[in-house]
Amino acid sequence: MSNLRESAPLLDAYLSYFEKARTPFTIPGHKQKTSALDAGLGAVVDGDIPLYGGLDEIKLTNQTLKAAEKLAATLWGADYARFSTGGSTHANQALIFALGQPGDKVAVSRTAHRSVLSALVLAGLEPIWMNPEIDHATGVPLGIPASELERALQEKPVAVLLTEPGYLGTISDLPKLISAAHQQKTPVIFDAAWGGHFGFHPRLPRHAFQLGADALITSTHLNPNQPILHRWKRKVDSIPKHPRSLQTSNHQDFGTSN
Repeated sequence: MSNLRESAPLLDAYLSYFEKARTPFTIPGHKQKTSALDAGLGAVVDGDIPLYGGLDEIKLTNQTLKAAEKLAATLWGADYARFSTGGSTHANQALIFALGQPGDKVAVSRTAHRSVLSALVLAGLEPIWMNPEIDHATGVPLGIPASELERALQEKPVAVLLTEPGYLGTISDLPKLISAAHQQKTPVIFDAAWGGHFGFHPRLPRHAFQLGADALITSTHLNPNQPILHRWKRKVDSIPKHPRSLQTSNHQDFGTSN
């Protein structure tokens, strides 16, 4: 076994699957028999292996997914991680559902992704919009100024939700914003879907946890598998139940496919 496989439980389980002769007892879409119809199509489709009934089992589980998520939490410095196969959209919704009760207020960047907006509606949370500064030469939205956060905090939100980096690569003065929110014991949540590479090279910006954030949604490559991570249990301790309530009821769970 290579060193990479030793440190990547899902990859090891995936490669191990093809190292043995197997007869899949799973739903038709994962029978690995498409190559019988078309070799080219089968070369793509037959490599799609479900988590349960494929990489692991439901009852006699090897805890493959749990081990991988624990490694992700350690990597980002979190105390909890879940993988999402519904993109950052699913991850945003799951986290926002955990923030408060219907009628509670959340301070939100006005440049937030539409998944944040839909989650606020579904959860019955009321947004306190924070407007970014605008570069007048280009019209590009820049970071959220401290004055906007200070105004929002006066309305006693249950959380602050920032989209950092922005979709054009802009970043707010995050240490200042996080410090101001924490002075009022308000957790700071990051939609960092475009910042999965942050914090892992000295020439790159630090990621949200390195700056003191409380929960983070990130994407390793803007692909379907994004982790939800948190480390401030007092305010977001209900996150574990919400990913499952929003995902497909298919038994594949948070594995390599849905």
